[in-house]
Amino acid sequence: MKKIKITGFGSVGAKTISYIKNKGIPGAAYIAVDNDKESLLQSNVDIKLTSKEFTKSLGQNDIAFVIIGLGGSCGRHLAEITAKRLENITCCYCFLPYQFEGVTRAEN
Repeated sequence: MKKIKITGFGSVGAKTISYIKNKGIPGAAYIAVDNDKESLLQSNVDIKLTSKEFTKSLGQNDIAFVIIGLGGSCGRHLAEITAKRLENITCCYCFLPYQFEGVTRAEN
């Protein structure tokens, strides 16, 4: 049986996978990755890792879903690392910053 790992990067990714977990995908593992452990405490996921812990734990997965926000520091940096290291990414969802989040996030 294939393993499903749904990984959310940064606060956007963590919030999104918390929502998905509440809706339920049987047999999936939910992993939140962020630079800051404090922001991970708010997410309802199976595994909570800092970005350093995540890059050390990367391996091959049968099915990998990656969810990132592109306006902060975690998602935009780890997206490239993840894409290079995970060979079986099935789907990657990227969220652009909202206009109200300002020019800095939009430039990121």
